[in-house]
Amino acid sequence: MDGLGDAELRDHLHVLPPLAWLELHLEQYGNAERHLARGKEIALSNGRAHVMPYLLISSSALAERTGRLDVAWQEGLDAYDAAVAIGSAELMAMATAVRLRTAVWQQGPHAALELAATASPSSAWWTAEADAAVVTAQLLADRPAAVVTTVAGHLSPEAADLAAVHWCSSLAMAKSALKSWDEALELSEQALGLASALDLPFHRGLAHLARTRVLAQCGQLPASVSEAEAAADWFTRAGSPLHVAMAFALGAESLATAGDLQGARAGFGRAKEGYAACDASWLLASVRNSESRLGARSPRPRRPEAAGTVDALSGREREVAELVAAGLTNREIATKLFLSVKTVEAHLARVFTKLDVKSRVGVAQRLASRDLG
Repeated sequence: MDGLGDAELRDHLHVLPPLAWLELHLEQYGNAERHLARGKEIALSNGRAHVMPYLLISSSALAERTGRLDVAWQEGLDAYDAAVAIGSAELMAMATAVRLRTAVWQQGPHAALELAATASPSSAWWTAEADAAVVTAQLLADRPAAVVTTVAGHLSPEAADLAAVHWCSSLAMAKSALKSWDEALELSEQALGLASALDLPFHRGLAHLARTRVLAQCGQLPASVSEAEAAADWFTRAGSPLHVAMAFALGAESLATAGDLQGARAGFGRAKEGYAACDASWLLASVRNSESRLGARSPRPRRPEAAGTVDALSGREREVAELVAAGLTNREIATKLFLSVKTVEAHLARVFTKLDVKSRVGVAQRLASRDLG
């Protein structure tokens, strides 16, 4: 492809999407980006509209892998529109399938599962691609039995291809959630073996991430933290910042369970930074909720002199109080802090109690008097 001029390449553009897809999975992101950009430019300038959906689908997958979720979502939407323009139902289904992982990270597992119900590609290969994203959503939606059913149609004992690491890792996490500890540990070891044979950093990261979850659910917390560190290292090598953040988040969960609250806070902080940089809004909200639960567990020294003052508030309660003082409604606060309205109401009730006030105006007055003091 690189040896052809644009005039020669315009009749062979259909080769570029599968080439870029292969380069994506071999973690040659620069080559994939270059080939897709060239393909789009030639297709647009030469009226090759039939190739655009394929190019955009591959481009969406590349953006998701490299942590550019807003780009991934838009490219997927553009691919769908391009498929509609040429009247291809199969390409429409593929364009929907490629957006599923981005939907999980940005909108949450339930939204992704709803979207998946509208994607029905006819090819076995694209059905497997869609199911791989569905399994991720099912795990995050706490549906381990559904994961076992979905994976059963794709993972065979002799499987050793790129997808096998994902299927084996997903099944290991589902089995651990179902308390099938021995099977889960064996599957996670199998995933590590498959990933080691492939020797691709991203897949090695996936296997270590699954092992992190399995060991945590089995109660082996120090080992779980070590696996999370290994996963973060492999994902860093793979150039996948979103998954680096996932490794930090899982490691922080294990540290919190083990009682290392300071280490957990540091891990959650790094996860939040990573998710925010990738525009992973649902994952960011999720880790903030985990951090909030950690704050509730933290021992706090009693300060009788702080009763009835702003100093009596926790960090999250102070955030809520400041937004109340700024005039935001509970729903607006919930949206801003990625919390539910009921959680905001609970925080506000504690703010009223701790500040010894009975209204939002009273909260504003207390904060104002503190600032003046």
